[in-house]
Amino acid sequence: MKARAVSILAMLMLSGARLQAHPDASENIQELDKQLVENPLDASLHVAKAAVLRGIEEFNEASRVLDVAEKLDPTSPGVALGRAQLLLATGNERGARMMADAIVKAHPRFPNGWEFLASLQQKAGERDGAIDSLRKHLAFAERFHADDFTGCASLLESRGKPGDKEEAVRMLDEGIAKLGCMTGLHIMAANLETSLGRYNAALSHYDVLAARFRPRPEWAVARAEILLQAKRPKEAAAAYDAAVAMLDALPADRRAGPEVVRFRTVLVAQREEALKN
Repeated sequence: MKARAVSILAMLMLSGARLQAHPDASENIQELDKQLVENPLDASLHVAKAAVLRGIEEFNEASRVLDVAEKLDPTSPGVALGRAQLLLATGNERGARMMADAIVKAHPRFPNGWEFLASLQQKAGERDGAIDSLRKHLAFAERFHADDFTGCASLLESRGKPGDKEEAVRMLDEGIAKLGCMTGLHIMAANLETSLGRYNAALSHYDVLAARFRPRPEWAVARAEILLQAKRPKEAAAAYDAAVAMLDALPADRRAGPEVVRFRTVLVAQREEALKN
């Protein structure tokens, strides 16, 4: 699939209402039609158009467009995936699953096929299968989103087999290595590290966030909670002090707001409670 078509397809997948009711969908169709005039033999553009038609529930037209794509590229896994997604959208979950299984068997290095299969497996309660499929998706994908890693990590955490939490942390670390400093990845990793009793590792994630962005009161509070679990009450109290100092540094009008006042009161009380431990 051409890079431009892939980016358009990702955008079009967000459409979820009838064409006439949503100008954005209409504009997307018009843009694709312009590209198809220039590249009428590009099957990926037809697949992209079918995706937006599916999103606005123009299922018959989407099927017709996929027919064209299939004639242009009969062995394309992207076309087959479009068919499977259309089956799912029209309520044929069994047919979609059969196609998904066939796609990954015929194209085992096609990451989008594994991702789609994982979504069906997760919906069917097949957690082990979904985890394996997501692993394969991540192994073969060239582009990633934070959700790719947090989704797999969440499944591992919820499964709860020995070593699953550790693998979930490794999965999140891989996401951080590929995507850079992503707040959701760091916070989830910190929570898992805390649950494993690896408190310094958990704290390091908040250190990275504070260094990459600016320190935030909620991150200081999270540090305090980790330090309390680590039985380091003086350090926890210092973290609460840091959170209070950040609130006190807010502009006067924000500092006087009822939510900030309540938050500050709670933090002061929690600081005092920490020192009693």
